[in-house]
Amino acid sequence: MTSSSWERRTEVTAVTTEGPKRRARKPAALAPPRKPAPRTSPFRALRGEKGRATEQEPAAAAPFFAGDGQEVAPKEKGAFYNSWPLFRVLYDILFCALFLGFAPFNDLFSRRRRAPRLSRPLRVLRMTSPLAHGGVAKVAVQTVLAMSASQAKTTLLAFGRKQSIPPVFETRPDVEVRRLRLRSLPTQHLWALFRDLFVLAREIRRLRPDVIHVHEPQFAPSVVISAGLAGGVAVVAHLHSLYQSRRAGVSRLLTAVERRALRRIPLVACSPTIATYAREWIGGTRRPIAIIQDGTDDVPTWPADERLGAELAEAAAGRMIVCKLARIIPLKRIEDFLSAGRALLDEGRRIFVLLVSYGENADEAALRSRFNRLFAPEEGEFLFHAPFPQHLLKRVGVGVSASSLEGLGLNILEFQVEGVPVVCTDIPAHREMVVDGETGLLFEPGNAAALTNALRRLLDDPALRERLGQAGREAAQRRRWADTAARTIDLYRSVLGRSSSAHTP
Repeated sequence: MTSSSWERRTEVTAVTTEGPKRRARKPAALAPPRKPAPRTSPFRALRGEKGRATEQEPAAAAPFFAGDGQEVAPKEKGAFYNSWPLFRVLYDILFCALFLGFAPFNDLFSRRRRAPRLSRPLRVLRMTSPLAHGGVAKVAVQTVLAMSASQAKTTLLAFGRKQSIPPVFETRPDVEVRRLRLRSLPTQHLWALFRDLFVLAREIRRLRPDVIHVHEPQFAPSVVISAGLAGGVAVVAHLHSLYQSRRAGVSRLLTAVERRALRRIPLVACSPTIATYAREWIGGTRRPIAIIQDGTDDVPTWPADERLGAELAEAAAGRMIVCKLARIIPLKRIEDFLSAGRALLDEGRRIFVLLVSYGENADEAALRSRFNRLFAPEEGEFLFHAPFPQHLLKRVGVGVSASSLEGLGLNILEFQVEGVPVVCTDIPAHREMVVDGETGLLFEPGNAAALTNALRRLLDDPALRERLGQAGREAAQRRRWADTAARTIDLYRSVLGRSSSAHTP
């Protein structure tokens, strides 16, 4: 049987990982890994495959997705930082000098530029690292799709030539999607960044945007430098998370440059929690941080894979699906979710554990091996890089977020808008969307036993599941992407001196 494009992207392949050959410590609350049984998975059977592959557990399989670890500067091939601290110092000094030279230049000339005429839509350049997966990509894409052609003509620029372009843009001639391989993150210490600053400046001069909207603040210093090289363009930075807790390994000089850049430009936050923490970390800003909430009425960016939904229903075989959507990073605490799922199955609960993730391929291989050792094919499934997985949520019985740190937690809204009751960690971002016992259940971060108890409570009380799911849906449906787009356009006009609208909710 000929595989579809989706199947080719998601089929299991043998992947080897590099690193020291040492076994990860077993979490205390987790049952011992079990040898995979040679049984056929319904997901694989519907694709004409023989069953799960028996994999050797990679060394150090658990630490990268089990804990409160901080994100560190990536050590990529060609980064002198990996072995020569002197080059790191020289790199930081050169980048700082470029920023101090071109940031004031960009401020001066962007202010002198005339505001665009009211007779034409704004020209907007939105820049994002991911395009197909994750909360950042979703906010960028859905906001653009909610804007009308009369409001803005948008160019969506993704950092990376190999990224997939959502097919929904084929019906939007007012939106141009471009992919460039740009090294715009200074913490990687790649000397190619200095060349790519000029590449980006050339692209800005070609597009002649009225405003540049950059998603993720760590890219802001590089974009400000390129905008200055291009002759001066207003830059807006979008804050999606609590970044001050995720900057381990970044030098003091680069951290100071990032803070200085964020003080100079207008900032957008997805939630009051993000705005509060940003003010504490950045310090004073030239203008108040705009709080523009995300919507929930998503436009499907990829065609729904109905066969995948049918496979999921067959695999679950009438059992309740307990699902977690997460990027493979330590802060998502995927291990807590796996631990709770294994404990409930050992009690004889009729559940099906579904993990939907995205991230690096090497991380996927280790996590898949871990998942396959914990769960037999009929007990759960791990999907990686599934396009538009939100269409599967209508089949889910309970949604879980075990994150120890979030700025918003967009997956909570995705569960709620489908009427799925949620169990999530008791952190400030989640408390903005979930009232314990009213629109969901909260549990202590890092406590897998508390997560198990909360799930057990929902499994034992169908009336509670129905009540929490309905209340969560009503709360989530108040958020509209059209409102997000309108407030974003108001912010652009304010930045360009054409209005003075307030942006606090």
